[in-house]
Amino acid sequence: MYLTLRNRSDAAIKILGFEVDEPAMAMLHQTKIDEDGRSTMHSHEPLSLQPGEELVMEPGGVHLMVTGLDEASVTRGFSVRARLESGSLIESTVVAVPPDQLLVVTDDSSDTGQAP
Repeated sequence: MYLTLRNRSDAAIKILGFEVDEPAMAMLHQTKIDEDGRSTMHSHEPLSLQPGEELVMEPGGVHLMVTGLDEASVTRGFSVRARLESGSLIESTVVAVPPDQLLVVTDDSSDTGQAP
């Protein structure tokens, strides 16, 4: 799953992992291309974001691997929670969209400094 993480706070944050409702699982992965051009995936270390920093997850890089979702959850949406080093959870609802139907909308006017 590709998404954008944005730290709107005044302090650095460390994301230890991601959670979804069971029986699904969420794992942070990094795609790497070896010297022979083969693509491999590896677990990714926790993420650190400085104030104002943004991480765009996209093909060929860091992404969130979500497994075990039923088709109904994918089409109607499901909750993803980022688990922070502080012990906080930041929750967002995700609806899967096929890549050919992806529409990116940016509205910075709603930037309140709070998690969505």
